[in-house]
Amino acid sequence: MFNILFWVAVIPPLFLMWKVYQMDSVEKEPVGLLVKLFVLGAIICLPAGLIENFLEGGLKQVLDASSIPYAVISNFIIVAGAEEGLKYLVLKKSTWNHKGFDYRFDAVVYAVAVTLGFAALENILYVADGGMSVALSRALLSIPGHCIFGIYMGCYYGMAKQYDLAGRPDGARSYLRKALLQPVLLHGFYDFCLSTGYDIFIIVFFIYVIILDIRAYRAIKKMAKDDYKM
Repeated sequence: MFNILFWVAVIPPLFLMWKVYQMDSVEKEPVGLLVKLFVLGAIICLPAGLIENFLEGGLKQVLDASSIPYAVISNFIIVAGAEEGLKYLVLKKSTWNHKGFDYRFDAVVYAVAVTLGFAALENILYVADGGMSVALSRALLSIPGHCIFGIYMGCYYGMAKQYDLAGRPDGARSYLRKALLQPVLLHGFYDFCLSTGYDIFIIVFFIYVIILDIRAYRAIKKMAKDDYKM
């Protein structure tokens, strides 16, 4: 049974990684680099969990865990901040000066590799605890969610690299900030809607997911089509 759950947990992120890799039609990225990013993304899942547990433990000492302020701080700052921050750190340290980073779409492939590596290990842990029903729900929502956060991170990260190569450090810094902040906000609102317990936010969540999916698909499709050497 564990073997079945393991594959059910890892196939969705691997499938999405393959789809994004296939969209990189101009110049494929080195498989070794993508494997490294995927593995590093999985590894940071563990320290992210430790950071979240520690900070939320402290937050519960000062705020009611069922309150809206708690939900805002927990989801936007602690969870989204820790997870997207560590993903961004791995992405920047591993690829910014890599010789293969010479096309804008490369940034999306790199960011998605990191974020889906994170999603893969997180999914294994959740599915091992919750079983097949959790695997199916996460395959439809959580895994694509992580992928979308990675797409947004990659879009801004690619623009930052373009400005850097053009000798415009101010523009590069601005887009690097957006590469971190945008996924944090998207991720934070995603989790916030699910954690409040209010029915209205569940409705907002599904509308939000549909809009995110459409916008991310359009963005990545256009970026792949219009890709060019920086």
